[in-house]
Amino acid sequence: FTFVICLLTLFMVMMSAMQSSDMKDYHLILCVGSILIQNHWDEYENVTVCGWAPQRQILQAIAAKGKKNSCAIIHGGLATIKECIYYEVPFLVLPLGKDQMDNALRLEDCGIKNRFHIEYIKPKCLRYFINQILQDYTSLRNLKKLSSEFRKMEAEHPTAQKIAQYA
Repeated sequence: FTFVICLLTLFMVMMSAMQSSDMKDYHLILCVGSILIQNHWDEYENVTVCGWAPQRQILQAIAAKGKKNSCAIIHGGLATIKECIYYEVPFLVLPLGKDQMDNALRLEDCGIKNRFHIEYIKPKCLRYFINQILQDYTSLRNLKKLSSEFRKMEAEHPTAQKIAQYA
């Protein structure tokens, strides 16, 4: 129950942060899961609340368009981290539990400093950290380097590509 309240608070702060004038050019796709989507959600022009979204396709589209003012806000699950790195989409990690903090710390070891302490979650702080990760050239350079390594490894494994065709 406490975790659900924490998530609802986080989501409300994110939606509130999006209402700032300096966030008008951004659009938040907020995936809240199949249970929380049943709640009433305030409607904002630059926020889409859904139970689920095709994350990989969204990241791929951001990468294909070369949108430099786009980022993902994630909890730090390994699959999402890998997809953000692969598509070279900057991302902010808000670890909530399990292995998420460890994953965020591993990113820091790789020179990607994008962890946001959830206890500081306030709209102004969130806007600051979004802008920070989009302008941290060291982290962006390291993200690009890791993305290149991921793509190189994938190219070296044609069997994985074949399997992916059937998925």
